[in-house]
Amino acid sequence: MFFCRDMTKNLVIVESPAKAKTIKKYLGKDFEVMASYGHVRDLVPKEGAVDPARQFAMRWEVIDKNRKHVDAIARAMKKADALYLSTDPDREGEAISWHLHELLRDAGALEGKTVHRSVFYEITKNAVQQAIDQPREIADELVKAYLARRALDFLVGFNLSPLLWKKAGLSGASAGRVQSPALRMICEREEEIAAFKPREYWTMDAAAEKAGQPFDARLVEFGGGKVEQFTITDGVRAAEVRRAIEQAAAGKLTVAKVEKKQRKRNPSPPFTTSTLQQEASRKLGFGAQRTMRTAQRLYEGVDFGEGPVGLITYMRTDSVSLGIDAIREIRSVIGRLYGAAALPDSPRMYRTKSKNAQEAHEAIRPTDSSRTPEQLAGKLDPDQHKLYTLIWRRAVASQMEAAVFDTVAVDLAAGTGNTFRANGSTLLSPGFLAVYRESFDDVTLDDEDDRRLPALEQGDQVKLLELKPEQHFTEPPPRFSEASLVKALEEYGIGRPSTYASIIQTLLYKKYCELLNRRFVPTDLGKIVNRFLTGNFERYVDFNFTAGMEDELDSISRGEEEWVPVLTRFWEGLSQKIEDVEQNVTRSDVAMARDLGIDPVSGRPVSVRYGKYGAFAQIGTRDDVEKPKFASLRPGQHMDGLTLELALELFQLPRTLGEMPDGQPIRVAVGRFGPYAQFGAKKYVSLKKEDDPYTITLERALQLIAEKQQFEANRTIREFAGTDVLVLNGRYGPYITDGKKNGKIPKDREPASLTLEECQAILAAAPERKGRWGKKTAPAKTAAKKDVAAATPAAKKKAPKKKAAAKRKSSVKKKKATAATAAD
Repeated sequence: MFFCRDMTKNLVIVESPAKAKTIKKYLGKDFEVMASYGHVRDLVPKEGAVDPARQFAMRWEVIDKNRKHVDAIARAMKKADALYLSTDPDREGEAISWHLHELLRDAGALEGKTVHRSVFYEITKNAVQQAIDQPREIADELVKAYLARRALDFLVGFNLSPLLWKKAGLSGASAGRVQSPALRMICEREEEIAAFKPREYWTMDAAAEKAGQPFDARLVEFGGGKVEQFTITDGVRAAEVRRAIEQAAAGKLTVAKVEKKQRKRNPSPPFTTSTLQQEASRKLGFGAQRTMRTAQRLYEGVDFGEGPVGLITYMRTDSVSLGIDAIREIRSVIGRLYGAAALPDSPRMYRTKSKNAQEAHEAIRPTDSSRTPEQLAGKLDPDQHKLYTLIWRRAVASQMEAAVFDTVAVDLAAGTGNTFRANGSTLLSPGFLAVYRESFDDVTLDDEDDRRLPALEQGDQVKLLELKPEQHFTEPPPRFSEASLVKALEEYGIGRPSTYASIIQTLLYKKYCELLNRRFVPTDLGKIVNRFLTGNFERYVDFNFTAGMEDELDSISRGEEEWVPVLTRFWEGLSQKIEDVEQNVTRSDVAMARDLGIDPVSGRPVSVRYGKYGAFAQIGTRDDVEKPKFASLRPGQHMDGLTLELALELFQLPRTLGEMPDGQPIRVAVGRFGPYAQFGAKKYVSLKKEDDPYTITLERALQLIAEKQQFEANRTIREFAGTDVLVLNGRYGPYITDGKKNGKIPKDREPASLTLEECQAILAAAPERKGRWGKKTAPAKTAAKKDVAAATPAAKKKAPKKKAAAKRKSSVKKKKATAATAAD
């Protein structure tokens, strides 16, 4: 349908102001373009937000930070004649458009107005105008799939998370429908590594030479039998094999067979979301979130002197196909830059293997492939230029000729029944390799361009210079990198292109994993969460089950299934399992505590446990007459690897180092906020990252104390007698405080020259200080926890027992407080 734009006022809504600025340039004065700033509504975070008893009816509320943007859109809509909902062309974008439509309709802003849904996969003038001229309606099936996904995620998180707090003692922990299988994947890989037993094996290489050109060959046959990985398993056997071959060869090898052929290597398809994240991780060292944030800016529009220009197509896609116009343009660029020889006779067509791929999308490509990375050098920030270069090269290379290699395989006999093999290749025609070479994770590839052999013919004899036996050990499977984790999630069908970055970010933010040398290592907290979920909700963190749920959500988006029956089947099983865990799993079943042995000094048991502030070692039990002793684990230590000896070392703290010049003792310890030195009754200084509390010297502690005292001496810039107002030097520069509020000092004022009246005026205008960690007051926090706990299926049944439970809770809290104080 062709929609004729007249002189009426049209309102276009997109997600971001950067995108709005770019699109406004293309549409002109008859169109007002505004940003929703992302999602505008979310589920109410309390009981009943998703009600299974009412066909999963949902309660929504406007997101506080976006309320002003929604109000502005509503005001603008009342002055407009037509609305174009032009949010992103995926399920999240469809959801934002639907939410906005619902809010504007309820506000009465759409009466008598025309509403359109317009989508574009690149922000260029032609694409934007075509989308405006050919709008559609909001896709009901995509909205239903979104509602089903949000309901599933809410029901899992709001019901399993309180069980983690209650049964495993993990306050603040959460269980996500998709993040939990990803955590399981990382934890199971760590278990494989821990259980791995290395095996020894040996290889035998021959260093040979012909006409002054050296080369190596690998032993593949010995004594008439095939040499496999574990044919030679120790040094004694390797020495025997070496002696036997030396005697048989008598210093020379004979060429027994030569095989020559040409081999072609085809280019990879253009990027999908997953492959872009993987390659950006391998080649650029970008995390998934950094990659997507940078790609978002390239898509929405970058101003490099010509006004905002969208440089790449939409970056959330699982399709590898390209449009005919894009292919034609890329082939033109290839011919111009690399010559006709670099172009295949016909365009390369790629098809996506995923059955749920959205083929209406294109792969990620430049919006204008004639805009080369070299032309944008210095016009983009470093991250943008690196990522644009990667995307441009991959897309252009995908339409180029194959690389052609001349390969040769040579068998060389060392006497009878002993054969070495040498492989070589020469790059005959670079083809796409002139532009792009793909990287791989956890795979060692020889450089195919640089393995040349001398000219060899059958019957030739070459000089045997040396036999080189080499010892090897099998290695455990590697930990996941961001690239290999994204690849594994995609292969298992867990999550979708738009969710990979958020899955990784959640695992790191929740401290379930940490990145060590750019590899995921599960923390003690992550292991406990995973053990609780796999032990009690194994089906719901099963890879196949999760992938099956994604398939069902996809079938909803295609209109093949209704969303309520899908949710009903899921909820019936999950709610029953929650009831079982509520009633039958005791706290001791999931505490993950482990006995380590007996303390030789006190004779009391030593254990390792996980508490409110992390993993710790404990001497004694809570039933002893003498209070237990506690010690936090050191950085890098994990519960699984802690031994009795290592645990006892932890109790060396606190330790006394010596005395101050005035005779006051100096001791070091580890508290809630890390290692510190104490001098005097209530004076402390934090140790630096490089300082180990177990080995720090008295001299180093005195140095840190002197630095702290000097800082404190210089901290006060001005004080006002009879008031609590102070002008202080702080960690981030001078500021004003009265102990209740902090105020910023104007940049044009010298802090020491401020008067009391000026300081009081600044403090009066300053915002109220938040509590520790910036959290709200305790009553609000308590209320929120009650709301979450009430969402569990068994909550109503437990109502009559509230008083007794409160008493037990109070008793437990007292014990926890005692333990936490001792641990600090």
